[in-house]
Amino acid sequence: MYKKKKILLIIPARKGSVGLKNKNLLKISNKSLVEWPMDAAKKVKKVDKILVTTDSKKIMKLAVNKGINCPFLRPKKLSTNTAKPSDVIIHSLKYLKKQKENFDLFIYLEPTSPFTSSKDIDNSIKFFLKKYKSKDSLVSISKFEKVHDSNILKLNNKKFVPILKKYQNNFRRQDKSTLAYLDGGIYISKVNKFFVNKGFLHKKTEFIFFDQWKSIEIDNKIDFIVAKNIYLKYKNILSKQNKII
Repeated sequence: MYKKKKILLIIPARKGSVGLKNKNLLKISNKSLVEWPMDAAKKVKKVDKILVTTDSKKIMKLAVNKGINCPFLRPKKLSTNTAKPSDVIIHSLKYLKKQKENFDLFIYLEPTSPFTSSKDIDNSIKFFLKKYKSKDSLVSISKFEKVHDSNILKLNNKKFVPILKKYQNNFRRQDKSTLAYLDGGIYISKVNKFFVNKGFLHKKTEFIFFDQWKSIEIDNKIDFIVAKNIYLKYKNILSKQNKII
């Protein structure tokens, strides 16, 4: 418990994947993707419980061997590529509630964003609790730094059109974008509010930035290749950030 708040951390890791086969079990530096958030989470003393939700017996065994709770295999209906993250989260929260385990807030870490460190988790908890009275959730975001707003397109009636009213042909890299995107690094929510909102994005959402190199989300083979090279470049920094907090 930290500042009178009981904190849960949920790690989702199903065995199937459309873009990259056995994605959560692929390894970066001899450690599978699902083990990255496990190891980072274990080093954060502010977290009261870590729970892995999976439909994979192999991932369950990995969690149990690390001393991490994985008390059930996820139902098939919550293990498809169309299953909503919110339903997976609510299933876990309801399971714990039946076990008479209640929490004030929870953290959601996806293995596809493996470089979220124990320091990132710790800083996010502290930041969110400072905003606790006015905010119900927190998500990490990154800025579009190489693409200007006026040159981003969307599909509208089978045609690509700029999201703004007109193109800007003389865009310079130095011109800052006013757009940002969810980078998947971390999600936090008050438990009671998540049952109402069914998601992390709403009027009472706070945002946090991590180091830009952590913004990778591994969805396909190219992402995985990029992630492995990011690790080689920043492994010393990452090692320092993954200390016991």
